[in-house]
This record gives sequence, structure tokens and C-alpha cells, in this order.
Amino acid sequence: MDLALREEARVLGATIDSKLHALNKYSTTGPRYKAVESAHFTRSKRAVFTQDAQEVEDLLRRLEDANQQLEAILSKKPGGSSDQHVVRRFDDVLKDYTHEFYRIREIVEKQMDRDDLLGGGLSNENDSFLNNRTRSSEVLLAEHEHITSSERMIDEQLSMAMAVKENLNHQQRRIGGAMHQLQITMKKYPAINNVMQKIRMKKRKDTLILAGVIATCFILLFLYITR
Repeated sequence: MDLALREEARVLGATIDSKLHALNKYSTTGPRYKAVESAHFTRSKRAVFTQDAQEVEDLLRRLEDANQQLEAILSKKPGGSSDQHVVRRFDDVLKDYTHEFYRIREIVEKQMDRDDLLGGGLSNENDSFLNNRTRSSEVLLAEHEHITSSERMIDEQLSMAMAVKENLNHQQRRIGGAMHQLQITMKKYPAINNVMQKIRMKKRKDTLILAGVIATCFILLFLYITR
């Protein structure tokens, strides 16, 4: 169950990351329009942006729900630093994405409000400012995507290591149970223990006899050679 929630959280995080990158492109200044055409373009742009922003908000809520469910499940398991690391990592990812979403939405909404007031016409100075800010945002988003991808790979490796650890613990418990059952059986049936002791004594005796025969053969061979 927790592995499925982790996978869901990773998928949601990757989807949100791509959606944020797409939302950031709304702040890119397009070509010049006439007053009427530009106003129509701004209204259409606002409607599409609002719809895309709503999708990101829904994804953020789904990621928050998945994180809460994962935290509730892992809190019931025996203590483990790796589990707590996973919970903190997903919480940090959610906070970063939420902060970035509100930052992008504020920038785009301010730009569209400015376009509405100016009829879509912006001065070259404002165009340059917005373009520079857009390029900076794109660089930050690209860097954020790279970091998120690296952290996603680390989380996957941690998940694999935890799965191997759980499997080894399960096998250890099974072996320990089998040894405990064997000890109980030997205590319950002393004859088995006696038979095993006789077998060990017989093997030791056979080993001594074999060693004696080999030593005698070496002595006879030595005497035969030195004659």
C-alpha cells in the first residue's frame, strides 16, 4: 500500500512539474496586437490560464492527500529513519510546488491585468523587463526540474533498498522460526539428539581409523623404499 502511494506521489509530482513549466510560459510576451484584438487575446489567454491553473491546484490537493495517507501508514510501522525521510521529502516537494505555483500565478495575473489596462500594448521597456523575468523563471524551473529528477531517483533507490531490507528481515524471521522449531523438536524427542550424537561419534571414529590406515600405508611405503 505504501509503495503504491509513493509511486502515486512521484507521478503527481512529475505531472505538477510539467504543468508549472507550461504555466510559466503564459508570462511570455507575444507579438503586438491592435487594441481590440489584443483585448480579445488577453481574455482568451486568461480563460485558458485559469483552467490550467485550476488543474494544477487539483493536482496539488491530490498530492497533499497522497502525502497524508502515506504519513498515516508509515507512522503505524516500526520506527525507521528511511520512512521518515520519505515523508519529509514528499512534504518538501509539495511545499516547493505550492510556492512555485502561487508565484507563477501572481506574475501571470499581474501581467494580464496590465495588458487589460493598457489594451494589450506594452512599452519596449516593460517587454524587456518581462522577457528577462521570464527567462530567469525558465532557468529556475529547469534547475528545479533537474533537482527534482535527481531526488526522484534517490527516492526510487531508497524504496528498492527498503524492499530488499523487508525481504531479508522476512527471511531472517523464517529461518529463526525454523531453528526454534528444530530446537523444540530435539528437546521433545531426546532420541533424535542421541542418534545425532552417535552419528557424530561414528564419523569421528571412522576419521581416526582412516587416518591410521593412511599413516600405516605411508610407513610401509617408506620402509619399502629405504630397503
